Amino acid sequence: MIDFDFYNDLKNEIFKILNDSGLKISLDQNINKILIDFFNLSSKILEPKKRNVFIVPDFEKQISLHHKKLEIQTIIQLAQDGGNLNCFQTNRIIQSKQIDHLSNEWNIFHFHLSLEPDKKTKFVKRGNLLLFAYVDENDIVFLGLDKHKDSFSDIKWLEILEKNYSHIMKKFLAPDLPPVEENFSTSDREKMWESGLSSGFMNINGKTYLCPGFGKVTSGYNIMVVKQSIDILNWITSIQDTIKKENVFFDNKLANLKLRIGEMTIEIYEKEKGNVFFEFPSLEIKK
Repeated sequence: MIDFDFYNDLKNEIFKILNDSGLKISLDQNINKILIDFFNLSSKILEPKKRNVFIVPDFEKQISLHHKKLEIQTIIQLAQDGGNLNCFQTNRIIQSKQIDHLSNEWNIFHFHLSLEPDKKTKFVKRGNLLLFAYVDENDIVFLGLDKHKDSFSDIKWLEILEKNYSHIMKKFLAPDLPPVEENFSTSDREKMWESGLSSGFMNINGKTYLCPGFGKVTSGYNIMVVKQSIDILNWITSIQDTIKKENVFFDNKLANLKLRIGEMTIEIYEKEKGNVFFEFPSLEIKK
């Protein structure tokens, strides 16, 4: 009889990926929660890759005279080179259950302006002044500087982005929705986010936009993180059903099916010969 335990294989694959990266999550929980924690971690870690780099013109004029000029220029140069920006993020991004509301909602990340590494965490030392940037798969836009207090839920970041680079915000336009007469205040929005609520859509410079990060579910996790986890589990269930339905074929041809996270996606393969029989249709995993 054919032997397989895809859920346990998936747990082991996630453990290996995180362990190789020096990260850990609790495997003493059900597979759905493990997947959500895994993808939540992944969503906060910026893949080192070349993106189109933009600097808001008004902000660019300030850089040369700023007392943190070297730190700002270093981060921008790293982005232009496709380098690793994660050490400038908060060290809390490696906590699997920590939720970054700003990136979840708006795809906006913040970077600490220091070149001095913290020996314990391998991140740079924290400071009160932060550099904010919009980041997606193709673009990074450096928006400006602000201090911690109230800056994480201030709609000004999207207003700056829309005013200077409307082509990036264009895909989030919601022309069929009624106009938003008044946005939530910064403090009210922060309370909403902390309570697991999304602002949904908002008025940005007179136009109605959806949240660039697509928002989150009531648990606080990003909608796409939860959806991806559910899609994978549903896919595994369908594969198991297929194997049971076609048990004569699989029993005669195969001895041991295994699940692995390959270079591009999740694969189910035969252990002895290595032949891949099933591939998850759409997945990008940062290893």
